[in-house]
Amino acid sequence: MKGYTTALALSLLLGVAGFASAATAVIDFTDSTKNSNATVVKNADGAIADFKEGSTNVAKTGGAAGNQYLYVDVKDDLFKAGDTVYVQVQYYDVGADTWQLEYNTDSDPATLAQPVVQKNDTKALKTITFKQTDANLTGAQDGKADLRINDNADGPEEIKRILVTNVDPDVVQFPSVDPAHPIVLDAKKDAGEWDGAWTFTLDSKDQDAIQPSKLEPGTFSGVYSFKWDAKGMYVFGEVVDATPRLNDASPPDYWNGDGIELFLGLDWSDPNHTTYISGTDFHLFFGMGATPAWANQNADNPSAEDEGALKPDMLAIVNTDKGYNFELAVPWAKLNPTFTPKASQNIGFYMFANNSTVTPSAQEIALTPYKRNGPSGNPSRWATVVLSPSLVVENPPTAGQ
Repeated sequence: MKGYTTALALSLLLGVAGFASAATAVIDFTDSTKNSNATVVKNADGAIADFKEGSTNVAKTGGAAGNQYLYVDVKDDLFKAGDTVYVQVQYYDVGADTWQLEYNTDSDPATLAQPVVQKNDTKALKTITFKQTDANLTGAQDGKADLRINDNADGPEEIKRILVTNVDPDVVQFPSVDPAHPIVLDAKKDAGEWDGAWTFTLDSKDQDAIQPSKLEPGTFSGVYSFKWDAKGMYVFGEVVDATPRLNDASPPDYWNGDGIELFLGLDWSDPNHTTYISGTDFHLFFGMGATPAWANQNADNPSAEDEGALKPDMLAIVNTDKGYNFELAVPWAKLNPTFTPKASQNIGFYMFANNSTVTPSAQEIALTPYKRNGPSGNPSRWATVVLSPSLVVENPPTAGQ
């Protein structure tokens, strides 16, 4: 399954441990005073134009063969070979064409970063973060550039900002449960219970890992909220679904219909590991059909272990006039009985919100807040989450991006 990332403003990330001391390069076409450690290279096939999208200054690529690139030269030695490098691009979703990022590696000066971006002409400002573990920014492209935006000569791109850093710019925080307002599994947001939660919206085609997306306006969306405590992680889902709770998948394939998938890495000391580690990495399937059930895929059960029906100590779910709401608890002990979470600990995280419109059910739509491909079986594609001791999330994402 491919995957896709919640956008966070750089200023919001300065409070996250380690980010203030990160190696960072910025090209900001809206405010040049924010530029640092990077310059635009004006090659003959990269003659970008200044352009206004509404009231916002952007760089516009040529959009045709012979003039299809935006080249960037990063300050020499800012990143070392072998560093994990994150490239975050803000762009306007104008047109229904594609673009891609190409960067220096030892094997190819224009290595393709996945995924190739498919635009949907929403006219919205979008953000995508590429995580690359093989970058070696040695100025191997034309004009000693280290990376470039390739508009694939199928239409121009409107780029607002390019950020290159060695710290994940998509780090977010799960706030802790307020002891005065503990989570009660009743599929209702009781007073104070979910205040301050990390919350985001999934509702657009560009968030669908299955492209071209079948999502139609108003047919499927969700608002998802997260918290944690010493017992487990908690999720509240408010789902709009024109064909609610279609999941008759055979166990353990509960991903193949309505529900969610959660990817959790309990030991995040090496966020770049590419295979599941026993007792640490888990891919959980939660089917929200007539009889909700779940399964656990991990290093010891690569084909996934069927955990059976979701009992009241893990799930409450109710149908609504728009779809359904659910309140889910994921006990740490169900994953690893010896795991004890610590405040300010980092964990790995990823998710899909799945939807089916047919019977037998199928995974027709898989919405995710993360524009990172290939999370299944590869924890290096997951994002970093901080188990914050705070009762209120300190850096909420922009819903719907």
